[in-house]
Parts: sequence; C-alpha cells; structure tokens
Amino acid sequence: MKYLKYTMLMLVAIFTFASCEIDVDKTQLASTDQLVAPVIDPMPSVIIDQNTSAVEDITFTWNDADFGASTQIQYNLMAKLGDEKALLGQSFTNSLIISKEDFNGIIVNQLGVKANEAADINVYLSANIYGVESDTLTSNIITFNVSTFKAQLKTFYMTGAYDGWDGEGTPNAFWETSGGTNVYNNLIDIGIASDNADYPISYFKLLSAIGWSNGLGFDAITPSWTLPDLEQSDKNFSIDITNGSIAKLSVDMNAKTVSSKMYSMIGIMGSFNGWASDLVFKYDLANNYWTTDVATFAGDGEFKIRMDGKWDESYGGPLEASDELDGGFELGGGDNIKIPSAGDYTFTLYTNRTPWVLVMNKQ
Repeated sequence: MKYLKYTMLMLVAIFTFASCEIDVDKTQLASTDQLVAPVIDPMPSVIIDQNTSAVEDITFTWNDADFGASTQIQYNLMAKLGDEKALLGQSFTNSLIISKEDFNGIIVNQLGVKANEAADINVYLSANIYGVESDTLTSNIITFNVSTFKAQLKTFYMTGAYDGWDGEGTPNAFWETSGGTNVYNNLIDIGIASDNADYPISYFKLLSAIGWSNGLGFDAITPSWTLPDLEQSDKNFSIDITNGSIAKLSVDMNAKTVSSKMYSMIGIMGSFNGWASDLVFKYDLANNYWTTDVATFAGDGEFKIRMDGKWDESYGGPLEASDELDGGFELGGGDNIKIPSAGDYTFTLYTNRTPWVLVMNKQ
C-alpha cells in the first residue's frame, strides 16, 4: 500500500510537470476576439529626387495595438510590392520616421522599382508584445504612389598597416553596391612585409568618412570571422594573412556587420598563352586598382578572370559599358571575354565597386 501511495504521488508529479511543459507558450492577455490590431494612417504620394532625398523625411503614424493590458509593443513597418517585401523599420511608439534617401534605397533595391520611375507601394504594420512570443496583430494596408530617383553611390573607407594607417590622408575608398543599399564591397590586398613585427597578422580599420574621428572597429561593426587579436585597445580588425593577403570584404551598415573571404591571387586565364597559366594582377595601392603585365592576343582571343587559380570563382561576360569609368566595362556572368582586336594588352581592374570594372588597355 505504501508503494502504491508513492507511485500515485510520482504519477501526479509527472502529470503536473507535463502540464507545465505543454502550457500555452504564447503570451495572451485577452481573448483573440478582444485583441485590437493597429490602424496605420493614410499617406499622400511621395516624390523623391536629388534635392529632397538627403534633407526630407517621411513620417508614418498609426493607432496603437491593444493586447488587453499595458505592454511594451514592438511594431514592424513593412513595404510590399507584388511578392517582394521589405522592412522599413521598427518602432516602440505609434510613429516611425525614415529619410527619403533610405526609403528610396529600400524601394529600389529591395522591392525592385526602377530608379526614376513611379510605383504604387503597399505598407502595413505587424505588432507583437516585445520580448515574448505572442500573437501577431496585422494592421490595415495603405497604398500610395512613390516616385524614385537614381541615388548617387555613397563611399566608405578603410586604412591599416598595409597603407601606413593613412586615415587622415587618402584611405582606400570603396562604394555602395547600388545607390541606397548601405552595403559596400571591396577587394583589396592588405598584405604587409614578412619582417613587420605584426606579421602574419594584418590590422585595419573601417571609416565612414575620411578622418580618424570616423573610424569604426570591431566594437562598432561585428566581423564574420574570428579575430586573431581581440586585445588591442584601438579595436582594429585583424586577419591572419598566412595563406593569402587579398581580402574580399562586404560591409553592411544596416546590420552593422563585415564579412571577409581571403585569397592568395587574382589572375587572368586566357588564349594568350593557350589557357596554360594565370597572368597575375598586382595591386596598385596608390591608385586603388589592380594591373597586369602585357599579354599578346590573336584576333579571336578570349579570357576570364578568376580567383586563386581556380574556376570555382571566376568573372567574365557579358560586359556592359561603365557609366563611371571611361573605357571601362562592368563584368557580368560566366562567359569568356572577347578581345576587341588582335594585339598587346594590359588590364586594369577596379574591385572597389559593384560590379567590378575592367579596362582593356591596348598597347
């Protein structure tokens, strides 16, 4: 009988524990039919141009959601066009302000509206209780017309041991992937001499503008790789360059992150030598581009650019004329690049912009 009593007590404990485990895991302060979704206020048409983008804002307002009690509510403001969605921002109040410049970047780069064109954009809210899992309340949808423009590319900078820490002078500049993305890509050689006291660790810092007051280290932007040196007080980024000093960096200022991929070589493979070996690019630090020695092509000559002497990552055609660099061509997909005519050529490659731009210099 005593054992039966203990067995029953054990079963009750197990049942109680299980009941706790299967309890409702969403915070719900009122019954579903009593929850009140936010109501977003209508918006007039928005015209964005070069003159207003940097100095004017767009303000969205709404009536609060109601979860049945006083809670901290997080609002996500979403934009939608067709199947494409984009987050405009988050707020803990009943309004959100976004600059026309940032709004234009989202509409063009994430929703796919072409620059200098207009489209009807849908905007709505989702609301949740902050910090816990809760029901999601979705607002009404408002629709308004947006006229976009082609934004100028913004510039980012970097400097480090590889250039003598030239933060106040001419640090390495690189540009947005497209106007308004706030994402900046760069391919640069950050190599230092093997007799440098820091070798094989190369240090660098990102800058939002020229000048050390604009410096950004790993305390401001999170790296995707494990830094070999986290101890220095300047919070500089560090990379081990033992197996290659060419760094392919992508800085996302929306997420405040930077990613890197390292290489030992970038070269041209082509018919100039029977596709036998790579013509290696050398980084010109002073001019911020890559150059090659002379290669001689026949009239039907072709080539491609590749990384680390492998075809795993290669760049070719079709080419498009660059709007930014005279005589330059934006690299496209995986097609071989055809030489315009037979002769001797050197090549200049700009990898501080997206897409990369190639100049074929006939000698």
